[in-house]
Amino acid sequence: MCQVCRVVVVLSLLLGGASAAQATDWYVDPAGNDSNSCLTPAAACLTLQAAIDKASATDTIHVAAGTYASILVTVNKTLTLLGAQAGVDARTRVDAESVLSNSEGMQIAASDVVIDGFTIQDSVNQGFTGFGVWMNPSVSVSGTRVVNNIIQNNIVGIGIANAGPSQELIQHNLIQSNNQPGGASGTGIYTDQFEGGQVTNVLIDANAFKGNQNAGVAFSSTDTSRPDSNIEISGNSFDQNGQGVYFINTTSANVHDNRISDTTVPTDGSRSKAITAFGSVDGLTIMNNDLNMGADLGIRVVNLDPDILNPNTNVAIHLNNITNFAVAGLLVDPGGHVGPVDATCNWWGSPTGPTNPNNPAGTGDVVDGDATFDPWLTAPAPGGACGVQPTTTTSTTTTSSTTSTANPTTTTTSSTTSTANPTTTAPPTTTPTTTTSSTSTSTSTTLPPERCGNCVDDDGNGLIDFEDPACCSGPAAFVGTPRQGRLAPRGGQSFLRLHATLATAGFTVSPPSDEVVLQIRQANGPELLCAEVPPGKFMKMGKGYKFWDRKHSVPSAQGIDDMFVRLNPNGHVPYRTYGRRVNFPTPPAGELEITVGFRDPTVGDASNRCSRMTVSFSAGKNGALRYP
Repeated sequence: MCQVCRVVVVLSLLLGGASAAQATDWYVDPAGNDSNSCLTPAAACLTLQAAIDKASATDTIHVAAGTYASILVTVNKTLTLLGAQAGVDARTRVDAESVLSNSEGMQIAASDVVIDGFTIQDSVNQGFTGFGVWMNPSVSVSGTRVVNNIIQNNIVGIGIANAGPSQELIQHNLIQSNNQPGGASGTGIYTDQFEGGQVTNVLIDANAFKGNQNAGVAFSSTDTSRPDSNIEISGNSFDQNGQGVYFINTTSANVHDNRISDTTVPTDGSRSKAITAFGSVDGLTIMNNDLNMGADLGIRVVNLDPDILNPNTNVAIHLNNITNFAVAGLLVDPGGHVGPVDATCNWWGSPTGPTNPNNPAGTGDVVDGDATFDPWLTAPAPGGACGVQPTTTTSTTTTSSTTSTANPTTTTTSSTTSTANPTTTAPPTTTPTTTTSSTSTSTSTTLPPERCGNCVDDDGNGLIDFEDPACCSGPAAFVGTPRQGRLAPRGGQSFLRLHATLATAGFTVSPPSDEVVLQIRQANGPELLCAEVPPGKFMKMGKGYKFWDRKHSVPSAQGIDDMFVRLNPNGHVPYRTYGRRVNFPTPPAGELEITVGFRDPTVGDASNRCSRMTVSFSAGKNGALRYP
């Protein structure tokens, strides 16, 4: 065969294959028939399982409103399943539902499956899993998205498994009354080493948990050789559950911005608690939560079984409202934690602080056990000051004069008086003096120098602030290492999560006196974000510094909700930031240049430090970007 013919044949095969691989839409309707083609609403399938069996990976199945009774639905390929309420937050909706009444629930046996817009109920077969939705760990599932569903009246609501690297997302669901009799009954979301394997990289965000008799969320693995990890639980509401959230054998968990109220007495014989670390938990952060009213305890730190579990480590509890618990706001059992639990800067229901023998005047909720609670918030969060604030006065005067046609003349005077964090006057005022002489008829203009920290390209070279060597270069400029990143479109704004190591040695941070600038630009493209957190907006939290602004009262932060930085003893500088709706559009997949800069305005540009990194984001679903 001639070479040209071979090329034509190969191209024909490739193009034909590409056409055949295009995703297909399938339809399910209560009036359908499984013998139909299922390719149009008028020729729909009767059952969801029939449509799944006909579909190919990456296809979408549309399920009309109605009730579908079945035994077990198995999703064994990457599919998007859309109920009648797809895209509608399940916590508030009222319209007709696509109801899946499966006595053995729904089994997810493939990665990157989307379940959106259903009511999933009546999984009551004790001989099977009992979950409304169960991710099967035997096939190493990852990236499941369970969004906008009502999950109710099962033995257990959701059984999670996620082997990574794709993040599992549980969001905008109403998870209620999962109390049918059976194993782990009374739990909204559950996993252990048998039902979920080793779970990592899970986000449980903006759900409502109601009336689950034993717990809203339970991480229950006791296999200490394979701890669950990288768990984030944020923005949820928990009402009248036996417990809110508990962890066993978990590394790096963050519970923040949740509301947990009216915890009841569990039916499994355990004590009522809002949040619990039960043993072998390392790196649990509990922050910015409202924990109000319960039958027993607010937070408990305990080693449930010393024969197989270890004492918890690095539990940090900050900026929470912990009030109206019948026995104690915080209980640290003997042997429950290595060293004191850091529980500073919380509101215990009284400006006098918690009730504790070491705080005789305290009238707030009880703190019992080995915990550091002083200083405490003197009013509820957000906004309550942390402890009695010392008054400090700092005065710095710097005068310098330079005669040049290119360099400015600078005079700086600053004075700071504060009660909690230093309040610094504006950065130095700079007035350039330029002299131009020429015998020609043309006129030349010298651009002003780059001002660092104003999010403006002053010198016109296309680089802004800490991207510009004029603001950060030489030994002050470090190369960072990205750890995790996610962007997702939110209208004209973006959801943002970024974890990175800014440096491994030689980097210094002092957020109470520094302004901190986060910059993101497309590689060889435009600047997307320049967000500045002014000095004094960070609070010391344990071994690091934390900025939080859920009400977005700091306009220059551009919608960032929180930011954290820490200098470790080994010289490493971990950094993370998060925002639900940050003020920049989500770019297409590709490389983004990320810069984090620090500057002390009282010292000037000599104090500048920065970390730069180039991060290659890959495309996810619905315009989202992910790294890695």
